[in-house]
Amino acid sequence: MLNTPDQEAKLVFAMTMKLGGGESNYSEEDKSAIWAECGRNPRLRNLALQYIAGSSNRAELNLYRLHTAIAEIFFEKSEG
Repeated sequence: MLNTPDQEAKLVFAMTMKLGGGESNYSEEDKSAIWAECGRNPRLRNLALQYIAGSSNRAELNLYRLHTAIAEIFFEKSEG
């Protein structure tokens, strides 16, 4: 699943797994769906790239923005 040079998706996937309590908390189907979203979501990819390649002066802010986006996309329950 992760045999790719896609740094942005790898970073987002790893952070998602860590924030979610680890890979053991997810089925293979869930991990595949998360990996697919990590690879196709332009917002997540852009934020990951800003964290990877951005200025070290902005690293903390970029990390916060990336974590916030991951939480919004993968962990917030929909209301209603």
